[in-house]
Amino acid sequence: MKMFALPLAIAATLSLAACNKNNEAQVLTEPSATEVANSINEGMQQLSGNFKGTLACASCPGIETALSLNADGTYTLEQTYLEEQDGYSKTTGKWTLNEGRVALTPDGATEADTFYAVDSNDALTQVSADGSRSVNAELNYTLKRG
Repeated sequence: MKMFALPLAIAATLSLAACNKNNEAQVLTEPSATEVANSINEGMQQLSGNFKGTLACASCPGIETALSLNADGTYTLEQTYLEEQDGYSKTTGKWTLNEGRVALTPDGATEADTFYAVDSNDALTQVSADGSRSVNAELNYTLKRG
């Protein structure tokens, strides 16, 4: 047993030394407000584009939805409630990206009223204000890039 202890100790020491060649303590710092803003802006640039899908609806067969997220932080949301007379609506406003969620704030409003979780760069899923998803997995609330 002692024969294995020395080689293991040497390997562990070499591994640690290789991770930090100068044996200096690494200091982790909080990102500055500018770095955070730049990161959010970069995320918004990457996410901007057009997303489409037919979302679940309680009172109709579905809601054809087209969401355009513009790189300048504005959006256009077009919704058509299927089989509903006068079921078309178009909303414009500002969008933000925070903690993996897109928040849509309509023009003239002071708070966001529609939220999407960012599943990937190509898929957004509508969620509640607190970020919770529908408990019914059979209902579609996802928009896809396209």
